[in-house]
Amino acid sequence: MHLILSNPPGWWGLLMLPALVLIHCLHRNRQPLIISTLFLVQRGSNERHGGRKFVFWRHSVTFWLQVLAALLITWLLLQPRWIGEQTRQRIALVLDSSLSMDAFRPELLEALREQTQTLSGTAAQTDWLLMESDPRAPVLYRGEDRQELLRLASEWQPTLGVHDPSGALATVRALVGPEGAVIFVTDHPPDAPDPKLAVLSAGRPLDNAGFAGVQVGMRNGEALWRTLLKNYSDQPVERRWWIEINGEQTEPRLAALPANGHLELAGAMPHGVKSLTLVLEDDAWPIDNRLPLVWPEPMRIAYLVQTGDPAQSTALRALFKSLGETYHGTLEGRTDLLVAESSDLNHLPGDIVHQVLFAPTTETSTLPAGAISVEDHPLNEGLNWNTLTVRGGVTPAQLGPGETPLVWLGGTPLIWTREHPQGRDLVFNFSLRDSNALKLPATVLLAGRFVEQLRDGKPGPRADNFELGQALSVSLPADIRDLRVNGEPAQASGHLRLNAPTRPGSLEVTADDTLLLRGAAHFADIREADLRGAAAYSDITDTERRLITMNSEADAWQLWWVLLLTGVMLAGWHYAERGR
Repeated sequence: MHLILSNPPGWWGLLMLPALVLIHCLHRNRQPLIISTLFLVQRGSNERHGGRKFVFWRHSVTFWLQVLAALLITWLLLQPRWIGEQTRQRIALVLDSSLSMDAFRPELLEALREQTQTLSGTAAQTDWLLMESDPRAPVLYRGEDRQELLRLASEWQPTLGVHDPSGALATVRALVGPEGAVIFVTDHPPDAPDPKLAVLSAGRPLDNAGFAGVQVGMRNGEALWRTLLKNYSDQPVERRWWIEINGEQTEPRLAALPANGHLELAGAMPHGVKSLTLVLEDDAWPIDNRLPLVWPEPMRIAYLVQTGDPAQSTALRALFKSLGETYHGTLEGRTDLLVAESSDLNHLPGDIVHQVLFAPTTETSTLPAGAISVEDHPLNEGLNWNTLTVRGGVTPAQLGPGETPLVWLGGTPLIWTREHPQGRDLVFNFSLRDSNALKLPATVLLAGRFVEQLRDGKPGPRADNFELGQALSVSLPADIRDLRVNGEPAQASGHLRLNAPTRPGSLEVTADDTLLLRGAAHFADIREADLRGAAAYSDITDTERRLITMNSEADAWQLWWVLLLTGVMLAGWHYAERGR
């Protein structure tokens, strides 16, 4: 067993010692003077004679008893407890995966070192668990070595913008159990802390300025880039910025940013240049000070519209043309997508591998009873189908293997997707002519997302700009011998699933020396870039006390210390009275 002081503020009791010394040195003892007659008393006895008021030292039994009493009181205030040798505790540290944590790395590591050292003394053995609030990230450390935990924490890098850590925290609470402790390590204290966990915040308010997203496109036949330079400060600032191209930089320019304002920067891509980097002089948080970009070269999709209604064909061609980099007809002798009205919604394509199918108008089908309901699916995210009106009939349908419903009308599937060996289909189980589907934003967005899935699945070179950590999919040709991501070997078949870099930089995917993807990752989360809400905060004291109480026993001598204190105080009173 080893001793632990469960109430460190009790050390303030030692302040009684200098107070006792000061009182003792200022106290003046008066010696009685015995005289035989009054005529020996000097005249002018009313006169006051000064003398030394501060006595440096004088031996006194009362003083030493008071010192002993002060020490006993301090010992009782410290609430000593004894930690059992067989006690074991579980403590989980959850690091906030927000990118803003990078601005406070020294403070974070120092706070972790101090707090883990303190918490390690609340039990004989401690099982540490180090995780981050990104639910996709693996466990960083699990074990009893505190120094290894601190080393891995110093190597860890946050990767997310503003996000909700509640899912990861709930998972960690389940891992450590009801008797374990969960500590959320962040730089922005939550407005309403969860009482089931402790919070350790190592931030402080910082001013920041940086790039906020980028747009690249054509205007009047010229390739242009445009970005915002934003000031997250209550004071106006001036910052220098420049452009880097192939290792060379332009002359720095001065940007004057108003308080809490922004400045738009724009320019042309030099002829023959496919990538460049916008650079802002560094500040306390450099992540948003570099903005690499490439000239986009999206995968082009060739589509073919086949319907019996010329007006409907025109509307569909306008819809798919608006999705960007889509062409009616063929590209390089191939059509990727068939948009057709078909009485056979189970029709599988021939040479065209993907389809968007609509049911024709028919008098035999009926409209099923019931309300419209929407499935939770990435293609449906944020879409509103409640205003969809179907005036014609709906064909009863039973979904088979590879078919995923998106929208229902009562118990009948209204819209679904289908995976088959040739490709992927999007099926509308109603006639467009007998509905308002082409007037709904949900239809346009659904078609756009479906086409984006086709782009991702189509082999061939492309270039684009991505946000940090964005999930990507690259379609791979068959029989790849050498697949590389930024020059590093990779293993995949069919599709390569990867994420954009978590720091501003470039991305390149090649297969057998053939370029498949060229991209640039940049920071674009303006909520994460505002560091004025960062602050230092800790409520670990309650957790520490709970662990001490759970893993320790109260001092068995506590009653004897109280009795001894009582005896010392009585003895001090006795000597003080005897000296009068």
